[in-house]
Formats: sequence, structure tokens, C-alpha cells
Amino acid sequence: MKLTNVELRIPEQMKQYIQVKDTEKELLRNALLLYPSIKDYTISSHMVKRLKY
Repeated sequence: MKLTNVELRIPEQMKQYIQVKDTEKELLRNALLLYPSIKDYTISSHMVKRLKY
């Protein structure tokens, strides 16, 4: 899978929790970023399951 970088505007105190080096934590963080789009039906959970790392 081709990866890209995205810039996020977050409070300074959150930075240590957002910058993860663990692959599993990175995968979980990325999945959570999709939650609002799943909730408002912009993307389906089935489409998310097809994303492969």
C-alpha cells in the first residue's frame, strides 16, 4: 500500500500521543481517524476492511 503524509493541527500537549513508532498503534490511530467518515456514512465499514497495510 502506498502511504502519504498528512498534516494535523492538534494541541501541543497531544503531540506525544499522536507520534507513534509502534506499527500496531499506528494502524489503530489511522483507523480511528476514519471513524467520523464511517459514522456519517461517507465511507462504509466494508470499504475500510478492504484497506490493506
